[in-house]
Amino acid sequence: MSTYSFHSCEPKDYVERTYPVSLFHLPLHLDLQKRTGRRSFFVLHEKSKKLLAEVHFHGDGPSATSPLRAPFGSYLFSEKLPPEVLFDFVLFAEEELGKDKIKNITLKQAPAAYFSKQYNLLVPVLLNLDYTIQQAEISSIITISEKLFAERIDTWEQRKLKQAREAELVTRLIHEESLGMVYSFILQCRQQKDYSLSMTLDELKVVVQKFPDRFVLFGVFDQDNLAAAAITIRVTDDVLYNFYSDHHPDYDHLSPVVMLIESEYAYSRHHGLSRLDLGTSSAGGKLNFPLLDFKLRLGGMPSPKYTFVKSI
Repeated sequence: MSTYSFHSCEPKDYVERTYPVSLFHLPLHLDLQKRTGRRSFFVLHEKSKKLLAEVHFHGDGPSATSPLRAPFGSYLFSEKLPPEVLFDFVLFAEEELGKDKIKNITLKQAPAAYFSKQYNLLVPVLLNLDYTIQQAEISSIITISEKLFAERIDTWEQRKLKQAREAELVTRLIHEESLGMVYSFILQCRQQKDYSLSMTLDELKVVVQKFPDRFVLFGVFDQDNLAAAAITIRVTDDVLYNFYSDHHPDYDHLSPVVMLIESEYAYSRHHGLSRLDLGTSSAGGKLNFPLLDFKLRLGGMPSPKYTFVKSI
């Protein structure tokens, strides 16, 4: 009997996963993306009965996407999974999808910093299997350390942080019940810049209701006035993701987002998280260099985030 077996549904007799799982890979979140048309594949170590890899797709006509509606999906696997088994597992998933008349595959990777060892193996495997890069984005990741946020950022941003404090702006955590207020604030800020949000408030409420412990709301206040706000997600056990954030244009001169990110950094330190993901810096599918420069001045390190495609 082979040491490893491939499965087109979750094995009933496995004892545990041997790799970290993101929020976007949990069955409940996958159901929220779409209840129908999902195909999931797994690698089981036969002797230990432990899962060593998984991937989830949603099919739409001739196309299958991982994920359908989330910032990232694609393959998760243990560092102990042999490269050849990973290679064969990707082929197995392709063959199974082909049986469902799938012709096109899309894989949206997490930023490299999330699962760096797995990323360094998966990307060459995909390229050797003739996947191509459809989109190359850059996420900015801050590594949480004992060093204070203000000591890590560019001198210009230190000046803005000092000005915000002198103007008596303060940061506060915002209760989940005020999600609608925070969402509306961020949406209005985005609309003034001719940008939009990827989810409606109703869609976001459904996810928050299912995963209340995963969402944290932050605000920067000028007395009772909201100057900046963020909706963040704890997407893994050690990563806080800055999902939506923005500031009111009346406070441009104080750049309150610097104070906002400082509060997220402090929260991450207090709760034992190792990384703060400031998100990608793109507009219309192209790099937004001013935004990227800003995030790098805040101590973010660039981390590639690829979307792969293949016709099978």
